[in-house]
Amino acid sequence: MGNKTSFLPVLIVLITLGATVSGQSKMKLEAGEHEYVAQQYHPIDIVFSAGKHTAGNPFDLRFGAIFTDDRNTTITTHGFYNGQNEYLIRFSPNQTGKYLFVTFSTQKYLSGLSGTVNVGKNINPEIHGAVQVSAEAKQKFKYQDWQSYFALSFEPDWHLFKGYQSPWKGQSAVLIINGK
Repeated sequence: MGNKTSFLPVLIVLITLGATVSGQSKMKLEAGEHEYVAQQYHPIDIVFSAGKHTAGNPFDLRFGAIFTDDRNTTITTHGFYNGQNEYLIRFSPNQTGKYLFVTFSTQKYLSGLSGTVNVGKNINPEIHGAVQVSAEAKQKFKYQDWQSYFALSFEPDWHLFKGYQSPWKGQSAVLIINGK
């Protein structure tokens, strides 16, 4: 029984990671102009190889891309260092159509790279886009496709139990899953 309960948190983490990564596409961009295909609301990772150019702390580098759609709407997305001399931009298109992108960076070798992302209609009924504040009611949330989003959270107030004395006395409580 002890082995099953200690395995449960690991299993939950693995399932969560698998579900998070399953909807993403990863594409590598070396230099020049490239064309990609994506679905609406599905995040794509565009990987930029730094090759042997890295010098100093790669996390201090300013890097990103400006995406412009068919309607001339721009979305600025900041990238990040992904390890192994790779920089990554994660982009989740909210409209169908064609997006042109151009990178910007404090390093010349990552600046001015361009490409196109052709975005088709979302075919997965479970993916609705990012959660945002509703325009109709500021105290409510909606997905980008305007489906309602219901945020449910729960925080038990353990001090309601009669006679309970907190062993932490003002410190943060830590949930111990395995009873250890």
